[in-house]
Amino acid sequence: MGWVLGLLAACSSSPDATHPAAPATEPKPAEAARGAEGAVAEARAPEPAALAPAPAPAVLEPAPASLELVFVGDVVLGEYLHDRHRSFAGPSAPADPFLDVAALLEADLVVGNLESPVMHEIPGRSPLRSGFRFGASAPAVAALAASGFTVMSVANNHANDLGREGL
Repeated sequence: MGWVLGLLAACSSSPDATHPAAPATEPKPAEAARGAEGAVAEARAPEPAALAPAPAPAVLEPAPASLELVFVGDVVLGEYLHDRHRSFAGPSAPADPFLDVAALLEADLVVGNLESPVMHEIPGRSPLRSGFRFGASAPAVAALAASGFTVMSVANNHANDLGREGL
C-alpha cells in the first residue's frame, strides 16, 4: 500500500506533459539546457522496483457441491450348496451379479460388507459342515472393483467359513 501512496504523491507533486489534467509549467533552466531529447529520456525512465505490481493470487479449485456415499449390506460372492460350490461373481458365474443395481453403485464412495471370505482357490468342499457356508475365489473380487465398490468390510459371522486359511 505504501507504493500506491508514493505513486499518488509523485503524480500530484510533479505534473508533466503526459498527464492531460496537469497544468502546464515553465521548464526549469536545467531542462531547457538538456533540450527535448533529455526530457524524453527522463520521461521513459524505468519504474523503480517498489512500484512493480504485486503477483496475482493463486487460484483455488472450488470445493465439490456434494459428496455422494452409498452403503451396502451383505455381499455374497459364492456359496456352498450341498457341499458343491457355486459362484455368483467372477469367471465361473453365469452373469454380472451387480448389473441390476449398477446405477445405485455410482457414487463418490461405495462401501459394502463382504459376507464371503476370499481365497485364491477355494476348496471343492466346505471345511465347515453346518449351516450356510460362503466363500469366493480371488477372481470374483474383480467383479467388486468393476462394479464400483471402493471399500469392503469383512467383520461378520461368515468370516471363518473357509477356516483359518480363508480367514
